[in-house]
Amino acid sequence: TCVAVMLAPLWDEGVVPSRARDWKAQDLDMGHRLALMLRLGRVRHSLMKELATITLVGVRASVLLSCAREILSPEGTITFSAPRPASTADTFRYSKPEARIDWFISHSWRDSMFLKRITLHLHFNLLTAAVLANVTAAVCACFTYLGFLPAYTLDYGTGLINVIGWSGPVYTLALFAGLAWGHKFRLAQDPSLFVDKACIPQRDAKQKAEGIKGIRAVIIRSRRMLILWGPDYFQRLWCNFELACYSATHSEKYVDFEPIARGLHTVVVVLCFGISVSSFLVFFALRMEHLVGGDVFFTLLVLSFLPNGIVLGVFQSHSLHNRRQLFEEMAHFQASHAQCFCCSTGHRVPGTTEPVACDREFVKSELDYFFDGGERGFDTYVRTSLRQRMSSMLGTPVLPILMRDLVL
Repeated sequence: TCVAVMLAPLWDEGVVPSRARDWKAQDLDMGHRLALMLRLGRVRHSLMKELATITLVGVRASVLLSCAREILSPEGTITFSAPRPASTADTFRYSKPEARIDWFISHSWRDSMFLKRITLHLHFNLLTAAVLANVTAAVCACFTYLGFLPAYTLDYGTGLINVIGWSGPVYTLALFAGLAWGHKFRLAQDPSLFVDKACIPQRDAKQKAEGIKGIRAVIIRSRRMLILWGPDYFQRLWCNFELACYSATHSEKYVDFEPIARGLHTVVVVLCFGISVSSFLVFFALRMEHLVGGDVFFTLLVLSFLPNGIVLGVFQSHSLHNRRQLFEEMAHFQASHAQCFCCSTGHRVPGTTEPVACDREFVKSELDYFFDGGERGFDTYVRTSLRQRMSSMLGTPVLPILMRDLVL
């Protein structure tokens, strides 16, 4: 049943794009690189004064993960021509001047804050968590071998004896501890991030508007872009603007792509594995092998992995659905169909009758500046080069996202 749940969506042609239809990426690669070099030189030359006058402000990854609930809250989000009412929280206090921005975080404020928070923890803390979990499990195994920790044996009666210790449950606990608090004792450098709500003053409307106008320069001077993709991402005008500015001045290989559902998938699958392994110890602690007999006991051990298999199958199917939705959005992408906050309020400041200019005009002018052909040029880029980049990052459709979960 689990195999059927995992593989059934593969029969839909939309899930597995053939290499023949993959936009002939190699043919476009050289031409795109040449166009990128020309655009980058033109943009940096024309924006040199603007880039020099902008003071980069960023927030460290450890600070963002510690205060994610406050920083990622949609309260006080921004538009260009009509900033929403200032947030009551002074999130700007978390930022500080930086010599460079390592990651520009691009996301839609309409997507789930909870899922984005989990995904950020997974993205920035996974290395620390994996090292901590494996080292802790190895130490636990050594203590078990030396007799400091109890171990249980399962004798199959054929000379094969399975020794069950505490490494599995300890690994799971250490992995979750690393994901949750790994930013507090990072193994690598703490990168600087740009998150608009933390790096643009929220309480002063004038400073907020000036900060929004400088986002273009910040995007150009950012080393990498992290896209937190949700179902609403390509439908938002400002997400398209951020992606367009970065794509026009950087290669797509510097764009990292994280579906926000991916973090929850990984956490749940690893948790189910930890529960399954822990059930071994519970069975042995209750001495169930003596209560129900060896054959029944062995059957219970096997069945303890069934919930993990079901969850893996369901999430695999969900991952395939997300993959199909993403590639369909990119294959039919049109920037002109994106939605903006000002249009949703009838081009009026919320709660008043004061008219405001439309963000769409500003974004359209930026697309005309950055891309040959304006919106159509940007549409072509998303449908071809960026789509190929997303395909290479998500991996093979057979195991698109959960390969990392299986490795863990």
